[in-house]
Amino acid sequence: MDFHRLVLFGALGMVLLLLWQAWQEHEAAKYPNPQSITQAPSQAASSPSAGSSSVSSEGVPQTPTSSAETASAAPSQSPVPQSQTLPSAGRVVVHTDLVRAEIDTQGGDLRKLELLTYPVSLDEPDTPFVLLNDSGADLFLTQSGLLGVGHDAPNHHTIFESSSRDVRLSPGEDSVSIDLTWTSPQGVTYTKTYTFFRDSYYIGLNFSIVNQSDKTWQGYQYQQILRTQVAEPGSALGFFGAMPTYKGGAIFTPEDKYQKIDFEQMYEANMSRATNSGWVAMLQHYFVSAWVPDPAGTYRYRTRHTGNGFNIIGYTGPALSLAADERISISNRLYVGPKNQGVLSSLAPHLDLVVDYGWLWWIAQPLFWLLTFIQSMVTNWGVAIIMLTFIVKLAFFQLSAAGYKSMARMRKVQPRILAIREEYAN
Repeated sequence: MDFHRLVLFGALGMVLLLLWQAWQEHEAAKYPNPQSITQAPSQAASSPSAGSSSVSSEGVPQTPTSSAETASAAPSQSPVPQSQTLPSAGRVVVHTDLVRAEIDTQGGDLRKLELLTYPVSLDEPDTPFVLLNDSGADLFLTQSGLLGVGHDAPNHHTIFESSSRDVRLSPGEDSVSIDLTWTSPQGVTYTKTYTFFRDSYYIGLNFSIVNQSDKTWQGYQYQQILRTQVAEPGSALGFFGAMPTYKGGAIFTPEDKYQKIDFEQMYEANMSRATNSGWVAMLQHYFVSAWVPDPAGTYRYRTRHTGNGFNIIGYTGPALSLAADERISISNRLYVGPKNQGVLSSLAPHLDLVVDYGWLWWIAQPLFWLLTFIQSMVTNWGVAIIMLTFIVKLAFFQLSAAGYKSMARMRKVQPRILAIREEYAN
């Protein structure tokens, strides 16, 4: 009877495994491998006059779009991202001790980021892992800009000017900054400043606005992360396959706490949520890109899926007003790098939640904290794992001992139980 039950459970497990595998293959089929088609940038997207922006009739700022980011009506099926290269006007290359970054003067956006201390694979230890990238099918980059009310303002299509093309963090320096400037036809000067820090993946971004016109300047700021979704090799759970890791967006607000927003949700509906603090992020297995706004003010967090397969998550800042001959400075924080929980928690409250432990987080988090603490003392992960295992065994020693005693008692009475079964077999 017990053998029959075991067979039934085994068959049920096999059926569930096959159902799960079929579902994974069905989901992966929605995003087949992208075709190798290079899409030429349009003239409209690269036009210097693309500094204008608009505000809807409801007073909600509208992020400018181009042929590389066209928000058309939702198709019946999510479009397949094609290999393409976004419009470019020139690059400013930044070298620090941890990263090599490329900022494009078109939009002043962080287009490419190489992690110098993280190789692409063990077989290629000298090739750094590329986290941000603006060409190919798997696009992943950060964008930011301003939206003017009734006048031009620099967005992620505007062509900035920069006096530097190659910037390096010199020995002894703690940080290095890059200034990008643009002046509107109305006489308003905008300066977009990136600041990179030594031994850090944190990047400061500051907008400086000097209103030299004779009219009051009004507008909004926006920050966003753009990423396409492509099929990854081995993403479906085969018989010996691996469980695919989460890749998609996430937000944190004081009202709704931590929440994942995957690409499927972005495709199905746009999200819009008002809050006065928090952050937005785009996650992948070991790395994360996150925008953290200044907590002063009300922000509207948004997601959007464009007509050609771009998934966007970001926020729009509070309304800004600047009288003639006045200036203002707006600060934002950007993190692009590995999921280091200690660094993330110090950058923004609860940003360390991007490290997903699953539903057993309440066990995994304390164990990881203890493992990290032990490693900081012994400076060896192997020894730390052995010591953690010993501590866990020691913590459960009494429970294990009680189980062993119970098994020993059962072995003693087992002959009597068998004898009783034979005597009263019928």
